[in-house]
Amino acid sequence: NDHNMQTTILTYAPKAIDYQNFKGINLFSPNLEFIYLDALTKINKNEESLAVLTDLLKLKLSDEDRARALYIQALTYERMQNVQAEKESLKQCLEIKSASNWQNLCKSKNQILNQ
Repeated sequence: NDHNMQTTILTYAPKAIDYQNFKGINLFSPNLEFIYLDALTKINKNEESLAVLTDLLKLKLSDEDRARALYIQALTYERMQNVQAEKESLKQCLEIKSASNWQNLCKSKNQILNQ
């Protein structure tokens, strides 16, 4: 059942995101992107994840959603063993003005990297 949901997400999420971009509306963003990113992570589609994140980070996001996107981006770079890009994502996450749990995760990840 989880596999069916995964397949459905991988099939329809990119279509919905493309449609939103085409129409210039972000009705379901960023939740739609976060669901899609979770599915992409499970099948190790790192390049595709980065493309989704690049577009997502162009949107006007709340500080918490921006921190979440940057944390996911850092994890994606970590899987790709790109430490420099991972550090840059974490740095951007830590520069966000309002604190959140996602920013705390960025902080912890950054401390581990700098040990």
